[in-house]
Amino acid sequence: LNNLPSYIFFKDVDNNIILANNAAASSVGVTPEEMAGRATAEFYPEFAEKYHKDDLEVVNSKLPKLGIVEQYGSDKGEETWVQTDKFPIFDHNDKVEALLVVASDVTKSVLMEQQLQSEVATKSAILDSASFSIIATDTRGIVQVFSKGAEKLLGYSSSEVVGKYNKASFHCLKEISERSLSLPFAIDSCEDQFSKLVSVASMEENFQLEWTYYRKDGTTFPGYLNLTETKNPQGEVIGYLGIARDITLQKVAEAEKEARKSLEIKMREAELATLRKSHYLASISHEIRTPLTTIISLAELISLESPNGQIQEDIGDILGSAKHLKKMLGDVLDLSKIESGQLSLLPASTKLHSLFQ
Repeated sequence: LNNLPSYIFFKDVDNNIILANNAAASSVGVTPEEMAGRATAEFYPEFAEKYHKDDLEVVNSKLPKLGIVEQYGSDKGEETWVQTDKFPIFDHNDKVEALLVVASDVTKSVLMEQQLQSEVATKSAILDSASFSIIATDTRGIVQVFSKGAEKLLGYSSSEVVGKYNKASFHCLKEISERSLSLPFAIDSCEDQFSKLVSVASMEENFQLEWTYYRKDGTTFPGYLNLTETKNPQGEVIGYLGIARDITLQKVAEAEKEARKSLEIKMREAELATLRKSHYLASISHEIRTPLTTIISLAELISLESPNGQIQEDIGDILGSAKHLKKMLGDVLDLSKIESGQLSLLPASTKLHSLFQ
């Protein structure tokens, strides 16, 4: 026993050490002789109660208890873990009178496992905190990892899809088939939808290709998909990793931006049309006012030179109509100036009574 590397004890049912080998004694800084006949609590005060609880299970059940992974109190003050097996020792009346305890140091493997669990927990926390969907599959497309982001986006729980659903199930199958027809290489028409999805989505130029996703409730949303291969240390493809994000808000923002841009263009076009109309009206008014002024001047001259009453009456009609037309042209010109922001107001005295008439 003294040559074995494992910690070996013989204990009574009251948690006292009857015998210990060299490895067990040296682990707490004493000799086997110094350990014999003393209570377990003297050497393992932190864990003695827990050790005795396991001892009593063996005593009461009369069955061995194997593979107990637990902390061990060594004299070095370092974190030590052991895997312990406990066997009952019977007297001639078939009653458990003692226990054989064999403990092997498994500190290295336990600490490595704890580190691995910590890394897995960290990676899981990162995956769970991501707002986008992360789905890992095997080579057939069967879901192996379904992140919290995927649960939020697609409405499924991880337990519903892992090991059961094909990733292509979340896509519009008609869309996959149509896009596979545009590939620069031939693809078997009988090939499954996931293989077609991989062929299309893994192409570099399709990195920002928009896909239609189906939620559990049947509703859809647009998303971008980045699909890459996952490989083992030998370089063999063992599955695929798909990272997708919902671009609904992005598309809404883009639509609003386009609407604003279209409205701005229409407003500029309307302003330009108004300006052109104002310039046209101003030009026409000027072109009409010039000959009209000549008509008025000639009519006034004829009125002064002709004593004929009928001619005077006709000339009066001409002057009245011409002056009315001139006033209307002035109003049109003022309107065009208002629309183009060029109207100037001049102070002038007037009789309010005449305005109301």
